[in-house]
Amino acid sequence: MKLKLAQKNALWGYIFIALPLLYFLIVFVIPMFQAFYFSVLKYNTLSTNTSFIGFENYKSMLQDEAFWKAVSNTLRYAAVRSIGVLSISLVTALALQHLTRGKNVLLTLIMLPFVTSGVAMAWIFSLLYSRIGPITQILSALDVEHPMLMTNPQTALYAIAAVTIWGSIGYYTLLFTVGLNTIPGEVYDAAKIDGASSWQLFRHITMPLLNPTIVLVSIVAVTASLKNFDVVRSMTGNGGPINSTLTLPLMIYLEAFFRMNMGRASAITFVFFLFILVITFIQLKTLTREVRY
Repeated sequence: MKLKLAQKNALWGYIFIALPLLYFLIVFVIPMFQAFYFSVLKYNTLSTNTSFIGFENYKSMLQDEAFWKAVSNTLRYAAVRSIGVLSISLVTALALQHLTRGKNVLLTLIMLPFVTSGVAMAWIFSLLYSRIGPITQILSALDVEHPMLMTNPQTALYAIAAVTIWGSIGYYTLLFTVGLNTIPGEVYDAAKIDGASSWQLFRHITMPLLNPTIVLVSIVAVTASLKNFDVVRSMTGNGGPINSTLTLPLMIYLEAFFRMNMGRASAITFVFFLFILVITFIQLKTLTREVRY
């Protein structure tokens, strides 16, 4: 049977999309179903015996104070990191827009921390935060009551957030720069002719037309903040002091590979997945809006 041109195009479209769809199913969808299956089992990785226990792993998880502490830490960390990195990156991208020379060089330098290994970055800042580190020495000279930020439960989580904000500014600045470059220059010219101030240009033109980029960057930043593991693990070990830096990804790791309780780790993983899904949905509904110009 001879296919029409539209049918041939549709067939080739399905063929090209089949491979990434298969990859998505194998890497993401199937493991998620496996995680839910493991979550209803009593499954210790050191034992060959597994048994069905229903939702006992979920019940014990919800009754664990450490779990709720990890939820609180994860939300606070994500909020601080996302707001911090998005604000600084947007300001940096706007500043770069006004440069006529050296813009690409500066953008390359800003990107260097992002391409640095998270573990290496964590080791460097662990030294900077240590008793002999310059940050501690400066805070001591300023008579700060607890100069060692990583040993204070009140400041440890925010000290880690500062490290990841510094390491991610270049990436999000690049995304904002691309978004700003897509805004038509004629819109700014027309507004300037009408006497619009710099603040009015930013509020009524830049922010509305940058909205698609803001939605994308916000979702990426919040999701990355919620899933951050390497820096937290490298700088705190097991989430100390006093679980003040224990996050959900770190708790999953400790349950699975330290306590060997794969069933409970899978339960936390499945809840964490739903957690990220709900937050992403709320972001899309809150931030997405139609822009006309």
